[in-house]
Amino acid sequence: MVVFLSETRFFLDRVDVLLRSLGFAHGLGVGTNGRGGGLALLWKDEVCVKLQSLDKLHIDVAVLDPMTNGEKWRFTGFYGEARRELRYRSWDCLKMLKGRSSLPWLCVGDFNETLHANEQFGGAGRSERQMEGFREAAAVCGFTDLGFIGLPYTWDNWQDDAHNIKVRLDRGLANDDFLDLFREVKVWHVQTTISDHCALVVECLEHSLNRRRRKRNFRYENMCQRDPSYMALIRDAWSSNGGATGLGDMHTKLKGVQSSLQTWEQDIFGSVRKALATLRRELEEVRGQSLGSGPSRHERQIMARMSEMLSREEIMERQRARLDWLKDGDRNTAMFQAKSRARAKRNTIMALRREDGLMATEQAEIEEIATNYYRQLFSA
Repeated sequence: MVVFLSETRFFLDRVDVLLRSLGFAHGLGVGTNGRGGGLALLWKDEVCVKLQSLDKLHIDVAVLDPMTNGEKWRFTGFYGEARRELRYRSWDCLKMLKGRSSLPWLCVGDFNETLHANEQFGGAGRSERQMEGFREAAAVCGFTDLGFIGLPYTWDNWQDDAHNIKVRLDRGLANDDFLDLFREVKVWHVQTTISDHCALVVECLEHSLNRRRRKRNFRYENMCQRDPSYMALIRDAWSSNGGATGLGDMHTKLKGVQSSLQTWEQDIFGSVRKALATLRRELEEVRGQSLGSGPSRHERQIMARMSEMLSREEIMERQRARLDWLKDGDRNTAMFQAKSRARAKRNTIMALRREDGLMATEQAEIEEIATNYYRQLFSA
C-alpha cells in the first residue's frame, strides 16, 4: 500500500516517472543535489495520507482513517546521513520529529548506522559514539526494534574474502502505541540480486483474512516460450492427434495441446512464484552460510536463475495487465501487480451491508448474507 524509496538519485522533487512506472496513484519526493540521495514516498488510492514534513533525511506523513478522515497513525521514511561525521544530524532529526506528533509511530528506512556492534561483519569496527547516538535517539522517540525475518544483514559490499563487509543498516522501528494498534507487525529482509541492499517488507495486521482459493482454470502463459523444451512439446502435442479436416478435429487437437501444456506446466515448467520463493530461500540459506565471505559461485548461479524467474514473472504480469509498452529490461513491479489485481478486485466483494445497517466483512458472513438474499428473492 505504501512504498518508501531512498537513494532515488532524482534531481527533482517530482515523482511522476516513478508513479507511472510503478503504478501508484499518489506520491511525493525529495530531490538530490549531488550524485547520491533522493527520497520518494508512493501510496495507493486505498490509503489516505497527509504530509507532515520532509527534507533530505525523511518524509513524515500521517495515515488517515478513511471513514472519519482523522489522523490514525504516523509513518516516517528515514534515510540517515551517509557521512559519519554528519550522522549526528540524523539523530537530531529523529528527536525533532518525536516532538511534532503523539500519534502511533512507525519509522522505517536506511539509518546508515547500527544499534549494536554485532550487527556488522568485517571491516573496521563502528564508532561506539555513533551507535550510542542512535540508541539515545531511539530511546527518546520510544522506539522498539521490530526485528526481522531472514538474514541478519541488509547491506553487503559484495567484495570477496577479507574485503567483504555486511551490515544491518536498514530496519523498522515503532513506538508502543503503534504496536498496540496492530495485532501483529512483521518485517522481512527480502534478498535482491541487483541492489547491494536487501528490501524491507513490513506487514501490519489488524485482523486475519479468511479467503478460500478458487480452482484455477487453464490459461496459456506467454512466459512458457522461454523454456527450451517448449517448442518440442507443442510440435509433439499437435502432431500426435492426427490431421484436422474440420472444426471438430481442430477442437480435438487444441484440447490435446491444452492437456499436454497443463501436464507440462505442473510437472516440468512449474510455478514461477513458487520457484522464486524457493530460490529466495535458497539464496538466503547460501548467503547465511557464507556470512564470513563474499558471494560464492553457487550464490551467483542462484542469482542468475532468479533473474530468469523474474523475467518470466515479468512476462506473466505483463500478460495479465494487458500492457504492451513495457520496455525491455524492466522488472516486474507494483504497476503490473496493481493492474492485474484491479480486474480481479472488481469481481471481489469485500463487504456487504446487513439488514441492521452494519457492514459484514468476514467471508463466511458475506456468503450467508448473499445466500439468504437470493433464497428470499427466489422464494418470493
